[in-house]
Amino acid sequence: MNVGAEREIAVLDAVQAVYKKKGGGGEVVISRTDIINEILENSKTYGIRVYNINELRKMVTTVCCEHFEERSANWRSGAWLVTGVDE
Repeated sequence: MNVGAEREIAVLDAVQAVYKKKGGGGEVVISRTDIINEILENSKTYGIRVYNINELRKMVTTVCCEHFEERSANWRSGAWLVTGVDE
């Protein structure tokens, strides 16, 4: 899936927010569900309008696989190891 730069940045911002909520500091495993929930709860903050949850799932998976170490490639519950997300 081809993800535009603005959407990629928005997903990474959502990852950063989830990372902080989970305590940050070191390595944190973050699930696709956590990221999607963050985007859905704060859609105006991230500027992502969600019309199709499957497209959002694909977008989150694409961005996270590109930037983070995969912990689970399961199509239902993807998860990635996130280390030291800075502001």
